[in-house]
Amino acid sequence: MLVTFAWGVEQKCTGKPPRRGWPPGRRPSFYQAALALSRTARNRTHAKTRLNRHTANLVMMPAVQTPHALCATFMAPRFYTPDTEFQLGRTARLTDKARHHAGRVLRMAAGERAVLFDGKGNEACGPISFDEKGAGILVEDIRRPATESPLRMTLMQALVSLEKMDWILEKAVEAGAAEIIVFPSERSVVKLAGERLAKRMAHWQDVIVGACEQCGRASVPALAFEQHLQQALGSKRCPARYILSPGESAAPRLTALQEVAFAVGPEGGFSEEEIALAKSLGWQPALIGPRVLRTETAGLVALALAGAASGDMHFV
Repeated sequence: MLVTFAWGVEQKCTGKPPRRGWPPGRRPSFYQAALALSRTARNRTHAKTRLNRHTANLVMMPAVQTPHALCATFMAPRFYTPDTEFQLGRTARLTDKARHHAGRVLRMAAGERAVLFDGKGNEACGPISFDEKGAGILVEDIRRPATESPLRMTLMQALVSLEKMDWILEKAVEAGAAEIIVFPSERSVVKLAGERLAKRMAHWQDVIVGACEQCGRASVPALAFEQHLQQALGSKRCPARYILSPGESAAPRLTALQEVAFAVGPEGGFSEEEIALAKSLGWQPALIGPRVLRTETAGLVALALAGAASGDMHFV
């Protein structure tokens, strides 16, 4: 029904012309349809809108009264509120940063639904309100969403260009990584230390949190930085530890695992000395395909393969 009636929803309910991205005769995607309905409902939070298209009717209720899981979980804005204990019927406060984003950036109005998550797997949903002290939501529902992978995956990424690092961290979160460890490698061009490292770590943490807000995760992956390769490799003790190397022939065994770790080198890969060090620490060199993958691709492909083997990624 969402897809059938989404075309023309905004024009009929708000007086605005249809979006350019939906040309006549083309059905919008389910996501586009849900987004249109959600946007229109927010504009008419005190009204019921009845649409008639062809021979059927669509009754659309305000977003604040819509229990549909899509609107409540994926369409509602999500905000990270660490160290917050959610209680039904109580108000959970947003952080100053989240309040600014909700009020100034998203232009949310009082009564619109929002989702807060504590980074430990819990999230709360309810209408948002604003006052002189900031913003908060009245907790109407508390849940632990099933968005975490059954396989604990760790990505150990050698330091690469900062732009690539942002992209790798964001996509690793979306792929389900539970822990991300960054370290300098012999062929790493970028060097970080002192205040510059501290600023970069804070930035990376924001990237990870933003990715969690976007993809629906309620648990924030751990982020760490190790100054040396040996320290990074020695910090993991799980049985399945693979260091990716295009010069190898053995494929990683990813079935029937509870935890796995992948080490990915910088542009140019690991040196022979680094591969030998990894072997001495119990890591297994592995190749995940017949083609040479870039550093920003290899780890994400490995995470996706492991997620598929564990049942986290669905396919037929």
